[in-house]
Amino acid sequence: MTLISEGSRSRRGGWLAVFMMAGLTISAPGPAQETTPPQPVAPAAESPPEPTAIAAADIPTRAEAEKTWLRGVAALTAPQQRTTEIEEQLKSMRDEIERLQSVDLNSEAIGQRTLRDQRGRWALVDSRLTGWQDTIARRAQEIDTQTTTLKVRRVDWELTLKSAREADLPDALVEQVQEMLSAFDELDKLLRERRAPLLTLGSVISVLNVQADDALDAIKTAEAQQRGRLLVRDAEPLWRLLSPREQTQEDAEQEPVETDTIEVAQELIGGEISSAWNQNLASITHYVEDNTDRVLTHIILFLALAVTLWLLQKRREVWAPGAATPREGVVDIFAHPIASAALLVLVAPRLVYPGAPLALFDLIRMMAVLPIIALLGKVLAPRQHPSMYALLGLFALDMARGLVDTQPFSSRMSLLVITLLGLAVIIWTLATRRDLAGNLEGAWARVAHLVARVSLVTLTASIIANIVGIVSLAELLGEGTITTIFAGFGLHALLLVLLGLLDVILQSPAGSGIRAFKRNADIVRERVSAGLYLIALAAWIFAMLSFFRLWPFVRDHTAGLFSSSLSVGTFQISLGDVVAFIVALWVGTLLSRFIRFILAEDVFTRVRLPRGVPATISMMVNYGIITVAFFIALAVAGFDLTRFALIAGALSVGIGFGLQNVVNNFVSGLILAFERPISVGDSVEVGPLMGRVNRIGIRSSVVRTFDGSEVIVPNADFISKEVINWTLSDVNRRLIVPAGVAYGSNPHQVLELLVKVARTHPDVLQEPEPYALFIGFGASSLDFELRAWCDFSEGLRIKTELNLGIHDALKEAGIEIPFPQRDLHLRSVDAQAGQAISGRALLRYPNQKDAAGDQEIVQADTSVIPEAEE
Repeated sequence: MTLISEGSRSRRGGWLAVFMMAGLTISAPGPAQETTPPQPVAPAAESPPEPTAIAAADIPTRAEAEKTWLRGVAALTAPQQRTTEIEEQLKSMRDEIERLQSVDLNSEAIGQRTLRDQRGRWALVDSRLTGWQDTIARRAQEIDTQTTTLKVRRVDWELTLKSAREADLPDALVEQVQEMLSAFDELDKLLRERRAPLLTLGSVISVLNVQADDALDAIKTAEAQQRGRLLVRDAEPLWRLLSPREQTQEDAEQEPVETDTIEVAQELIGGEISSAWNQNLASITHYVEDNTDRVLTHIILFLALAVTLWLLQKRREVWAPGAATPREGVVDIFAHPIASAALLVLVAPRLVYPGAPLALFDLIRMMAVLPIIALLGKVLAPRQHPSMYALLGLFALDMARGLVDTQPFSSRMSLLVITLLGLAVIIWTLATRRDLAGNLEGAWARVAHLVARVSLVTLTASIIANIVGIVSLAELLGEGTITTIFAGFGLHALLLVLLGLLDVILQSPAGSGIRAFKRNADIVRERVSAGLYLIALAAWIFAMLSFFRLWPFVRDHTAGLFSSSLSVGTFQISLGDVVAFIVALWVGTLLSRFIRFILAEDVFTRVRLPRGVPATISMMVNYGIITVAFFIALAVAGFDLTRFALIAGALSVGIGFGLQNVVNNFVSGLILAFERPISVGDSVEVGPLMGRVNRIGIRSSVVRTFDGSEVIVPNADFISKEVINWTLSDVNRRLIVPAGVAYGSNPHQVLELLVKVARTHPDVLQEPEPYALFIGFGASSLDFELRAWCDFSEGLRIKTELNLGIHDALKEAGIEIPFPQRDLHLRSVDAQAGQAISGRALLRYPNQKDAAGDQEIVQADTSVIPEAEE
């Protein structure tokens, strides 16, 4: 028995030999699009039991069970609809292969376009044949499995018949056993009859598959040869082909015929165009006939999309009034439903029509020119329209040229005309300073101008190569340049439509129902637009490399670059591993940001959670996704995760020597995250520091002081030190406002006034209610305190307003607010100081001396002493 694994597919005659072997077991599933789901098969025992005779008493019951099993096997192995369809489609497949084999792939005159056409069509044939092979192989395997099981069960009944005859059992039982053996024989014959056409069909498909493989190899060889002849002259120069041919002796004996260059060109081109058109029309007709369902599905999809856009136009004003005027640079897809729908359904014809002839793709691309013009014409300035019309018109001509590309002379002449026109259009556009970049700005505009200037060089080179006879190079440069310009226009128009669809989604009830999109529509639009532009740029670069046949070269060399590795001892790393690691981490970071954005904007706003819990959940989600992304990045980079045991040992040593603080802060961060003694937004005091918690990280937290500075606080300080959290359970705080009144004031009145001031303030909480206290007798005043509750964030303002209210209330009530007074006793002062203190004036008598005759007499003037108040 030969076992063919799921991954192996012999395409060189192996299937032919395999199907001709009896008792073959095959298990090779093919592509999903060409196969049907496998039918249930009776499970085979891992180790079949030893054959034994059936007991006489069990023969009737066993016979009924065996008949049921036989009927099930007969139904299970009956011809399936899929097998019948393969037999019916095999004839059309043979006709397709005959048509494809009519092209000589080994001819040196075969063109690049023909090779591309043949490669796509042969690839489709090969994939279908492979799928059919897999389907037939599975059916053969099912029949072989049932045949083997049938033989094992039959042995039991043979032993039973022998035992019945020896034991001289009743004739009825013997006849029943013989009847069962006949049923087994009939089913065995039926299985062989059903297996034989499967083997025959499989062998025929195998032969055709070998032919398809040979054709693909021949195409690959021809393409490699053409790449090697790009700089080799492979045709006569145009001036020789267009010059009148010289008359030979035989021509001289005949009647002279007047010939000139124009007549020669008309005769050659006319015949070639007619022949090429008939060939391409026939290939398109055959493909459409074989794929009518695809064509109808494509048309229905276009009509459905256009009608949907037209119907949504009536709902747009209801969703978002004023949306009829789209943003600058965005196409109003509702105003152009047919053009928008056409561009969307024509954007990827190869996905809809796999293996179709290139002539069909040329027609589809020509149809795509119309919606591109209709859409770009609405966003480009009028001065940009002539350049756009000319370049897209040249592309349409190039696609029409593809219909005659199978003929050499007409293809060369049409290529020369198109490249000359393209060169003239680009020169005129640049000379008149018409902006080819459209509504693009910055780097995108510079790229567009760079492409225009490079196109001048490639088109000029194509013209020169065509004239001198290097036709392969001329076709590559000319077609590649024109097609690259068209791809740029097409991607630009597609981007405008997608951005218009994005606006519609954001304005629709579904989009506006997502709070994250509704509140951040500009951010979502900006990020999605940037992503779409990057994808479009990557697609345009890939298309350009494919048009100029540089993609295989770039792909192989890039793969070689990324696979190059650096070895240090037993450790080996490559550039591809590094890039994969970075990309995986980057994707994980973006995913974390997006999930946290959705949580913050659309989840936490809809549910009631304790303060600080959303921040904790967001932080844990962030670190969880980053951790998972890190391990995935390691796995993608090819890192052996079992080496983490060594890394963990090294980290433990590092922790023991110098990472205690780091681990302490890390563990403290986890405690803060789950225990939540502080949360983001809390007002805290840590030592002399007082401020609001802005962020709680895994190692440290950020506290913004009320002076405006931001302080990085290690998480361990919040766990190991005393922390005053003013807003842990609520945001209320108690204000204590001291007040003093003069002795002699009524303290009962003062208490009432203080409480009244607090109760009349709008921001003072009434629960718990404010109250006043008579603290005691001060040195110069009666001391009171007003105590009231308010919001913590408004404490300073409210305290100021309460002080002002107390001042005004005491003043209005005529209650004096005293100030400190002191009695000063002086032991000795000079006369002048004493006079100044007592307020008496001194009278000097300069002509009178005292008794000693030394000093003049000075006396106080009692007349200026004020009378004491009673």
